[in-house]
Amino acid sequence: MEDIAKLVRETLGDAAIELEYTPTDDNRSYHVNSDKIKRVLGFEPRFTIEDAILSIAEAYKAGKIRDPFKNPLYSNIKRMQQLNVK
Repeated sequence: MEDIAKLVRETLGDAAIELEYTPTDDNRSYHVNSDKIKRVLGFEPRFTIEDAILSIAEAYKAGKIRDPFKNPLYSNIKRMQQLNVK
């Protein structure tokens, strides 16, 4: 997560973006390796993570992302609760 946060700060060119570290006992690894997707499916992305960061930032600035911290559309758990998914 730290790497992505730093990439957001770099891509947006905003040194004022501060990283906040919250202690956790979650020891899961969120490393993603897409080599198998490329090897098995032949899929190669056309867009980079930097492209995604810029696209989300543009949508936010244009008012297309409404209430991102409270809207269940932007939180998997809140959205699943809203849909009563078990």
